[in-house]
Amino acid sequence: MYRSLTDNLKRYSHRLNCALVGVGEVDGSKVVVCGIRMPDSVVNRAPSDEYYNLVISSSRMLDEIADRVEKFIAKSGYSARAVPASVEEGFSHKHAAASAGLGFIGTSALLITEFGPRVRLVSIVTNAPLICDDGVRADCLKCGLCIQSCPAGAISEKGFDTRACEFYNNKVLAQGGMYGACGICVKVCPATHKQK
Repeated sequence: MYRSLTDNLKRYSHRLNCALVGVGEVDGSKVVVCGIRMPDSVVNRAPSDEYYNLVISSSRMLDEIADRVEKFIAKSGYSARAVPASVEEGFSHKHAAASAGLGFIGTSALLITEFGPRVRLVSIVTNAPLICDDGVRADCLKCGLCIQSCPAGAISEKGFDTRACEFYNNKVLAQGGMYGACGICVKVCPATHKQK
């Protein structure tokens, strides 16, 4: 029964144009994570207004997907709560996705999937008795390209400095007449090219 619910939910999510769907566990609750792939043609031009607009439009699309998945779960008799794609505090879609077997967290603090880091995510927390996916047993290539390329100096061997990244995105890019989404770490990650 639980396997069929999990399989039906994944099939439904794929029909909603999700490139990635997994089930994990966060703080004792099951979580469904859905991901869409970002087009290489846009990511390769980051930072740009087009990249920023992709981030915004994909968040809207993911929120619509999460709403539909939440309703699917509710119709199956369980409670569910969608976590907005653009959530900034208190929940990590990346860590939820790693627990759902969709990838691993790299040096850049990005989720590295079968498409590299070129994905956007949304999560749905539920009490449905879904079957969790196995985690990915892989690790970052440790090539250092994200560290070398980060204009904010937010990525280092010691970790990721969220404040430095946010400052760069919200202040420096804005002063240059661009919107707040750099994307250089996403663009330069060789895991994207390795996965093709």
